[in-house]
Amino acid sequence: MINLALPRPLHVERVPIRVVLITGAISYFLAVGAVFEGFPLWGIVLAALLPWIPMFGMEAIWKYEHYGFYAFFAAAMVLQLGHLAEHATQVGQLLATHGDLSRSRGVFGQLDFEDVHFVWDTGVWLSTCLLLYK
Repeated sequence: MINLALPRPLHVERVPIRVVLITGAISYFLAVGAVFEGFPLWGIVLAALLPWIPMFGMEAIWKYEHYGFYAFFAAAMVLQLGHLAEHATQVGQLLATHGDLSRSRGVFGQLDFEDVHFVWDTGVWLSTCLLLYK
């Protein structure tokens, strides 16, 4: 039989499940409120993500205390998944706008310039080197 369960370090271990559910509900209602208030797409996504930051931070600190540098790798992975989702959104927008680059800026279009990519990619390279060193 194949075990498809996530490894234990990828589970939420420090934060109680009720806090995760409450955070999800708050995130949902903030996103809906942002839609009704007419926020731009980046504002809606930011409103939905903000409640998760304290919970993610608490979980990351706990994981670092118990799993060491593996927690740093997990945090870097989550941030890279967000970066990947941003680029996937841009590709979807390119398809929807028939290749119009001016309307295909992603969710956080304000960050879509080369200085940000240089800093981000430098951080990814340094993180990778640090992980390989450890």
